[in-house]
Amino acid sequence: MKQRIVKIKDQNGLHLRAAAKIADTTKQFESKVTLCNDDKCASGSSVIELLMLEVGHEDKVKLQVEGKDEELVFKELSLFFVEGAGI
Repeated sequence: MKQRIVKIKDQNGLHLRAAAKIADTTKQFESKVTLCNDDKCASGSSVIELLMLEVGHEDKVKLQVEGKDEELVFKELSLFFVEGAGI
């Protein structure tokens, strides 16, 4: 399993467009992706669950990836957060 803490850079937090990007990316891989904010966790493939995390600007979330292609999906999703790509 790979995991890291990422900070949400977007002024609107983890909004619908960003959640959809995460879900679309996650669905391209076989690994299980989970994002956690405090005590709430969500599947990376569910836009609704991601929005229910209620992640705001500058909040930190834990990104967890587990599976046979975890290196690829972890790298892909990490770029979203590091580059701020709408997130």
